Amino acid sequence: MTLDTSDLRSTIEALEEQVARLRQIADAAESQSSRVADLAAVGLTLPPEVIVTRPDEIAQYLRKHPDLTAVVGEMAAALVEEFRGERSEIEVVLYQDPEIDDRYLTLYVRVPNYDDTLVPRLDAVWERVDSGYPPTPEWVQVTTDHRPIR
Repeated sequence: MTLDTSDLRSTIEALEEQVARLRQIADAAESQSSRVADLAAVGLTLPPEVIVTRPDEIAQYLRKHPDLTAVVGEMAAALVEEFRGERSEIEVVLYQDPEIDDRYLTLYVRVPNYDDTLVPRLDAVWERVDSGYPPTPEWVQVTTDHRPIR
């Protein structure tokens, strides 16, 4: 008696693909949970629309510069509101200047089409939020890197 295993192998392959997808979903959920935990540990709450690919770096920087925590949170929320209803992407990163030893927090705003109205809008949000805080040697930059939305 011969057993045809091709159907069985096909089913196993399909199940393995499904398991791989489920692992990706679980990893993403753990990453999101870890992101929130890292940032919450330093008192930073960001709108869920804001992308943070390296929450550990952001948290470490804010531990050294706690006076920026409220500014970053408020700036991110203000940018989300400014671009609500429009296709956009907002990401907070720790920018490392390639020419000198300088690092600072940057909120990048990306849109589908870049035109002359974007930078004035970013500047207006920055001015509105930054003016509510005392001057510090460190700052939060709001800009675009002209990259496409992911």
